[in-house]
Amino acid sequence: MNDINQQARVLDMMEADGYILEIVPHNQLAENEAQAEEIRKGWMKKISFTATIYDSEIEDLIDARSFDTFPLALDWAIGWYILKTKQV
Repeated sequence: MNDINQQARVLDMMEADGYILEIVPHNQLAENEAQAEEIRKGWMKKISFTATIYDSEIEDLIDARSFDTFPLALDWAIGWYILKTKQV
């Protein structure tokens, strides 16, 4: 979903429906030495992004996925919401 206004609208609907989205960057090299060779060879990105969807109290993790880029993480979360609620 590339339209920034539509993304904002869907994110507002997610929040109104009690879903909280968190997207966090991870340094794969710092977090997992076993992947160092793959990162150095370019087979794996050094930074990945985890999109996590929580309930409105941020107590229960509902779903989470890891992606190579922030836009992919955001697109997944928006798609998850649309499929879950049949919105938009």
